[in-house]
Order: sequence, then structure tokens, then C-alpha cells
Amino acid sequence: MKKLILSLVLALSLATPVFAMEKPINSWTKCINAFHEMYETFIAPCDREWIQYIYNKYGKPEPAKIVGGIDGDVLIDIITETIDSEFPYTTRWVKSDKVYRLTTIEEMKRFLEFDDTNELEYIPEYRDCDDFARLLRARVERWTPGLAFGYIHIKGGSHAVNIFVDVNYDVWYIEPGTDYIKPWDYLLVSMGNRRPTR
Repeated sequence: MKKLILSLVLALSLATPVFAMEKPINSWTKCINAFHEMYETFIAPCDREWIQYIYNKYGKPEPAKIVGGIDGDVLIDIITETIDSEFPYTTRWVKSDKVYRLTTIEEMKRFLEFDDTNELEYIPEYRDCDDFARLLRARVERWTPGLAFGYIHIKGGSHAVNIFVDVNYDVWYIEPGTDYIKPWDYLLVSMGNRRPTR
């Protein structure tokens, strides 16, 4: 339909100057100017609205459904209790907000399905685990600001993962290079219950 309207506008714009054939160059110039003015007035706004609609609908996921909040000090206590008992030498979560927003694990998985951080090329030293973890943290913040989502270093500081606290106060870990997401206890199994050394 849009193409049909565009064709009719072009045909009407061209009809008079082409058949009159009074000064071909001036007629074409007037024709093009008239078409450009009509396009900018009637069609371009619709195109821009359509492009914005498509971007809003498909270019990014809907923000997470916020279903609670948690005091920053309480969040630190939960993370410390969950992680430090097995990984006492991990890099601590740095509290940067007084209150964090909470959502469900299903919402986080929905975001990870959309996000393409895990598809980026791995480059030793320059784009490795800590870079992936920081990038995923930034993208989550852009998606829904203020979530209880961050990253820490484990294995004596030699590996970085993202951590997420859901509305049930469960702590999840995410491998940012693969989107592998499991409850924190699974990390112990995957490491063979090895504790990092100083």
C-alpha cells in the first residue's frame, strides 16, 4: 500500500512538467523539489514512526518486570553469606546503590536469550572473562537500571562471572561468554569443590 501511494505521488508530481515540456531542466528540478517536499511532509514522518516502532518492538527486549526491592546492605549480606563461605578470597561486590531492584530468574533468562554478548569473539587478555562480565553488566543496566546484577572474580581472581540475585533472594551465577546460568551451588560442582588459594 505504501509503495502504491508513493508511486501515485511521484506520477502526479511528474505528470504536468513532463507533458508540458516547457523547459525540461527547470521542469525536472521543480518536479523533484515538489516530490521531495511531499515526501518530507507526508511520507517521511510515517517512515520514521515505523522505524521507531520496529526498533522499540524488536530492537530491544521489554524492560524487566520489577517485583520487589532490596536494601543494599542486605544484598551485600546475602552475597557474602552465599559466596564467602566457599570462596573467601573472591573480589567483593561493591555496593553502589542504597536500594536495588529485584526481578525473577525467568526475566533474566529472557534477557540473556536476546543479548548477544556471548556471541562476541573471545580474545585472550583483550576480550576475556572479565571483559565479557563487565560488558554484560553494562548491557543489563541499559536494559533495566538498578537490578541486583553484578560481577565478581573467583578462583583466586583468575576468572570472572556475573552474579544475579532474584526476587526470592537466590544467588545465580552466569558465565558471560556462554550465557550458562545456574544457582550458585552449581559453580562449586563445576569447579570440583576446589577452593581458590591466596
